[in-house]
Amino acid sequence: DSAFANTSVAWLGVQFESQRAVQCATVTQDGLSPASEFRLFACLGRPSGSFGTWNPAEHCQAMEIVYPETKNFSGAMKLVADTSCATDLADYIPYDVAMQAKKRSSGNAVDPTLDCFCKQQSKENLATFLAPPYSTPAEVLCKEWSQAMTFKYPLLFGVALAVFV
Repeated sequence: DSAFANTSVAWLGVQFESQRAVQCATVTQDGLSPASEFRLFACLGRPSGSFGTWNPAEHCQAMEIVYPETKNFSGAMKLVADTSCATDLADYIPYDVAMQAKKRSSGNAVDPTLDCFCKQQSKENLATFLAPPYSTPAEVLCKEWSQAMTFKYPLLFGVALAVFV
């Protein structure tokens, strides 16, 4: 199919009429070339531009990988958001997904997706990322997270010092 000409793997999108919290899925496959695993993503919007060049991993929240029970039938697969906070650059949370997570978070509660994104972004240079001015889009998105971390680290150091004294 020409829709998948520019991607290394085929993907299937399902759009619901209204927002849904999908918690389970079942898949039936043909026996010719069945998938041994499924990488699922939860997306809040549809792709802009061509579907053939759009990659869900760059714009959507990753779910935990699920594995079918048999070659042809998956059985009931529980769908859970991936909260492992990847350390490999290729698996970092996309900015769009972190921005959606920030919009979802309420009050002082930090969304786990946003927390992971900020940890990943600060990995290269924590001191520069945490300190103002917040100039990059990632730094602006993580501003509250950074401010909380700048308060948390001295507090942890003080507690550790008190324990050793």
